[in-house]
Amino acid sequence: MNEIFEIAKKFNLPSEPVGYTECKIGHINSTYFVDLEDGDKYVLQNINTGIFKDPDILMNNIVGVTSHIRKKLESEGKDPLRGTLKFFCSVDGLYYYKDEAGSCWRLYKYVDDVDCYQSADSTELIERVGYAFGHFQMQLAEYD
Repeated sequence: MNEIFEIAKKFNLPSEPVGYTECKIGHINSTYFVDLEDGDKYVLQNINTGIFKDPDILMNNIVGVTSHIRKKLESEGKDPLRGTLKFFCSVDGLYYYKDEAGSCWRLYKYVDDVDCYQSADSTELIERVGYAFGHFQMQLAEYD
């Protein structure tokens, strides 16, 4: 069986992985889009522990931030699956899985119909990015 399928199976997924594609953009983590037999899609990332030395701290931080934002979105009647990432626990009960080679992996729900830019080529896009960052900061105003 394929290594990506084996790693994906280490997370509490609702159905079996049936396919995947590698994401060719980005420079920090190795990223794969995993398709499940029920039609859902997930993002599986091999965390670059050369940069993120402590996966416990990294994942506790990102899960804390996304959980806080998810609760705010729910209280506002907005869709939390579109408004923030949803991470999944591994079979070990952690929000990442450490394989036999010592590599750390995390898994989150893929969000459909999202624009992803590698650079800003217009002032309009820069303005939208600034607005999004400001909104993100406002969502975290009450977060310790």
